[in-house]
Amino acid sequence: MTTRLFLFSDIHANLPAMQAIEQAVADEAPDRVIFLGDMVDMGPHPAEVVDLIMAHADWELLRGNHECYMNGDVRSRTDIDGEELSHQAWTRKQLRADQIQAIQTRCLWQIDETIEGVPMRFQHYARMQPPDDDRFAT
Repeated sequence: MTTRLFLFSDIHANLPAMQAIEQAVADEAPDRVIFLGDMVDMGPHPAEVVDLIMAHADWELLRGNHECYMNGDVRSRTDIDGEELSHQAWTRKQLRADQIQAIQTRCLWQIDETIEGVPMRFQHYARMQPPDDDRFAT
């Protein structure tokens, strides 16, 4: 039997896009749904998007770099400007404590498993590492 996966990522607080994804999942009825990260930042609806994604207890969630920025999992950043930092601060203010906690507890760094005999790794991008890993300190 073939496992039907529904993978998506980079919603970036875009509520209409997330609602369209939710409908597509309902229409397709996949065996598994895996979100590959970046539910917050950039867009205007971070709290609403987090609530919508977290409402699906059966979805598997991975942490993207923007979840890391919200959680302080990146020790230093020199590649962003003041406007982006300002927006990240605004995004943090939009999120409730329970939403931040849900991101920290439900969003994994990666999923490694074998599906139908094929070894697979799901993660946001190859450089994502937990903050206690020195390779992630830059």
